[in-house]
This record gives sequence, C-alpha cells and structure tokens, in this order.
Amino acid sequence: MEDARHAKKDNFKWGMPVVQPEVISYDPPKDDFYKARISTLERENRELREEIEKRAEWYGMGKDAFDERQNALIEEIDKLRTENTKLRVALINAELRNV
Repeated sequence: MEDARHAKKDNFKWGMPVVQPEVISYDPPKDDFYKARISTLERENRELREEIEKRAEWYGMGKDAFDERQNALIEEIDKLRTENTKLRVALINAELRNV
C-alpha cells in the first residue's frame, strides 16, 4: 500500500510560460508644459543673477573693479621685482668694491 504523500503524479508536464509583450505608451508633454518650464527657469536665472550682483556689491566690487585692482596689483608686483633686482645688483657691486 502506497502512502498518499508519496504517490506519483504522472499528469504534470512542464510548459513554456506565456509572456505577453509589455506595451509602453508615452505622451510627450504639451507645449504649455515647456513654456511654463522655460518661464520658471528664466525666473530662477534672473533671481540668481540678482543674488550674484547683490553679493558683488556687498564685497565692494564688481567685475570691472576686480579687474582694475588685479591690474594694479600686477603692476605693483612688477615694480617691486624691478626694484629688487636693482637693489641686488647694487649690493653685489658694493661688496665687490669692499674686496
């Protein structure tokens, strides 16, 4: 006598699963969406530019003022280098006279 738990089931067969192709539909946004997005980005850009200008005023300089100060510093550094070279030559000449 065979136990019901161990009984063979001959009627089962493996079959290929049936896969339905997935249909993806996409409706692109309408022109109103793009117009709204562009206006939002333009507003954010304007706000950021205003913030940059405000911070430039807080620091006391804009681009032109920064360029002026930068050029003045470069000129001053060049003058100091020239003077340093002249002083070095004068010191060498003074030492050579003492020898």
